[in-house]
Amino acid sequence: MVQGVKVIAVPRFNIIDGKLGDIRLTTNHEYISSYKDPNNASDERKPVVERLTIGTIVKITPKLQRDRETIVMNFELSDNQIVKLELMQDKSGHEFKIPIIGIQSVNTRIAVKNNRATIIPVIGGPEKTIFLLMKAAVLDSLISTEKTDVQF
Repeated sequence: MVQGVKVIAVPRFNIIDGKLGDIRLTTNHEYISSYKDPNNASDERKPVVERLTIGTIVKITPKLQRDRETIVMNFELSDNQIVKLELMQDKSGHEFKIPIIGIQSVNTRIAVKNNRATIIPVIGGPEKTIFLLMKAAVLDSLISTEKTDVQF
């Protein structure tokens, strides 16, 4: 293990050549988005709760090349995180906090050789860089990706 590196997932999956596969490292965050008026005048206003999906989604579409040794991988990566909670107030004075979301996304295409480990930096920033460590292998009509240990 490399010092300062946090492994958040070790997925293994098969993708059919030319078909989309995805990895989702997400959580649901519930928050009060507003308050609604009650049905009866004597009742209190009710909070409206909404759900937001936060985290990283990687979509991968592999395409096996004619030489059957090269796999071109299209990556679509999006990473959304709560940047801050903004204090709001409705017309009757109820306070609630709504999330402000920061989104990073990138689309890229790389070529990898059959059955060789590859490290792919896909999104970076001062606090977090997301790398994919993968090994792609041709299995007849499937593309297989698996975790591979890297030695430095």
